Amino acid sequence: MENPVCQEMFRTAGHSKVILDSFLCAGYANGQKDSCEASVYTKDGNICIRFSELLRYRERQILKYGGCGDSGGPLVLQRPDGRYQLAGTVSHGIKCAAPYLPGVYMRTQYFKPWITSITGVTSP
Repeated sequence: MENPVCQEMFRTAGHSKVILDSFLCAGYANGQKDSCEASVYTKDGNICIRFSELLRYRERQILKYGGCGDSGGPLVLQRPDGRYQLAGTVSHGIKCAAPYLPGVYMRTQYFKPWITSITGVTSP
């Protein structure tokens, strides 16, 4: 989505967040999906789930709770040639998959000149 659309979604949700040019947003007006997750350790193993689904596991014996760590995770897009391209990395968000609160990512393209200067790698 375009940054002005993202900015307006946050305003609609009652937040005065500033969406910088170095950010990009991804999500749906009605929520649905987000990068946020939680780790739930049960007697039968480690299950990594959305935070919003954590409540379903209250009846189970939860041994430990801790985040899977979505910050820094990739936002990738599939190109027409079938290859994947890194569009951004998870930066932050408010709530998890909540209406009018899309996830905020670091826009890879914005930092491409810096990445190239550090790594010396250029992409076609």
